[in-house]
Amino acid sequence: MKRILIIASIIAATMQLNAQGVEINPMTRLQGSESGLYVSPLMNNINLSPDINLRGVSTVRSGGGPLWIVDGVILNNSHLSDLNPLSYLNPYDIQSVKVVKNISHSSVYGGKGAEGAIIINTASPEREGFNVNYHGNAGVTMPVSGVDNSRTGCVTNHALSFTGHQGKTFYGVSGFYTMNQGAMKGNDSSLGGVRTVFTTRANRFLWFTANTAFSLGKMEAAVPGEFLEDWSEDFSDEAVERRVTNSSRITLNILDNLMMNVNLGVDFHNTARYIWYGLGIQEGKEVNGQSFITGTGQFRYSTGADISWFRYFNGKHKLSAEGAFELEGGNTDYTNTGGSDFFSHYLRARGIGLAASDPFINTYKYNYLTLGGYAMLAYDFDSVIGTDVLVRIDNTPRYDDSRVRLYKSANVYADLHKWLMPQEQTVSSLRIDAGYGDAGKESPVPYSMYPLYISGDYKEIDPAYQMFYEGLGRMRSSEFNVSLEAGFLSDRIIVGAGYYDRMTNDSFFAYCFGEEGDNSWWNYVDRMDDYSATSIVANRGFEADLSVKILDK
Repeated sequence: MKRILIIASIIAATMQLNAQGVEINPMTRLQGSESGLYVSPLMNNINLSPDINLRGVSTVRSGGGPLWIVDGVILNNSHLSDLNPLSYLNPYDIQSVKVVKNISHSSVYGGKGAEGAIIINTASPEREGFNVNYHGNAGVTMPVSGVDNSRTGCVTNHALSFTGHQGKTFYGVSGFYTMNQGAMKGNDSSLGGVRTVFTTRANRFLWFTANTAFSLGKMEAAVPGEFLEDWSEDFSDEAVERRVTNSSRITLNILDNLMMNVNLGVDFHNTARYIWYGLGIQEGKEVNGQSFITGTGQFRYSTGADISWFRYFNGKHKLSAEGAFELEGGNTDYTNTGGSDFFSHYLRARGIGLAASDPFINTYKYNYLTLGGYAMLAYDFDSVIGTDVLVRIDNTPRYDDSRVRLYKSANVYADLHKWLMPQEQTVSSLRIDAGYGDAGKESPVPYSMYPLYISGDYKEIDPAYQMFYEGLGRMRSSEFNVSLEAGFLSDRIIVGAGYYDRMTNDSFFAYCFGEEGDNSWWNYVDRMDDYSATSIVANRGFEADLSVKILDK
């Protein structure tokens, strides 16, 4: 009974009700966090995946964006879904967010790093004892005057977590529930999830961590657009999302200067989206209602091992090396079902099979397995000047006769303050960094999504034969970057400036895997080139950062 009272008092003491600064989703953490990072909400809807752009336009095609890594898990590609890729995360679980925008640093990801990376780590239990915390907040938006279907909206967010430990083993469970009632009718979402984390340091040589998250959500979007001139409640866009991720890591401290990590990451993502255009909508007027159902199931796994070593010479020279081997694979099942000429509008999208007289289905399946590895060598002299070089090798299974690709990078840095003016107090730090690197990216594309990647005319295919057509968006980018950062008054004021110069080979290839046979039957055949488009994108710019500690106790 005493423990129950203690837990209740802890919950009461940490309860918050805050109508301002409501944490709706983790994506809000990114806005304004880094120069060169642009976060643009899609159609001003927080439920949908925003347009994430690092350092300007690096591709003329859609479906791009940085690599998302959460607790070491590489998330599934989001080009098959408009949903927010971080919606499954509890915002209060996030411990750190790191934006990798220099290609000289994202080269370590090889064929996945051409558009940078966003690395997110969630909190691990470290405090001793039994701890319980609750976070709650709420916000209200008032109706927009003169806008049809506007209403009073409400958002609430609840998060509950507890952590404990037993000897050198720490564990924790956290859960959250978010309900967002948008300012526009039909623009609602509800999402909940649970995360468990387990970490143990059995001894100084062996550490183990496991992190598992599960989420389930329902999202609605009803935003007027180009084809929704008379939109009303006769239009709906509803999505259901399920996600499970797991990351596990074993760390072996072989020697004081030799460490090995073995990693395993899994991401299962399932979405179903239902879109309805009724008689009140331009797209549905002439066909007595039109509807689409999109189902996507994605499973992605990655495993690998890395080993790192360092050695000091004469107390000032540090030499370090790192090597890694990775295996990554997965599969994607994508189904797009459409229908028109509905005799019953009450069933809407879910009634395509029953109420539509002209339904069609096209499917897309993609399985892959890739191997990769890298080697890195670094040198540092007394933390004053240093350099590192990296070489990575990837293989690609996608329509390429040359299955092995090489990526490389090099970085140099110098602490000018420690080197040239160590006694200067006003200028507390002064550092220059420069680097060069290259990286790639490949996105398999089903035929139904060709319009996102192709600008211009291309062959139109009967929906029944779309399964024979696949595309591949491919990028290879190289970049030179240089930056200078200066700190003043014990780094209470930090000013930074940088320049980058990027060149991207941006290509799209379309392939056919079938041919027309007798009696109009189609048969699978070897790959036939159907369409290709290539362009060069030059992207360069300047960046500036300012950080000020106004009060630091």
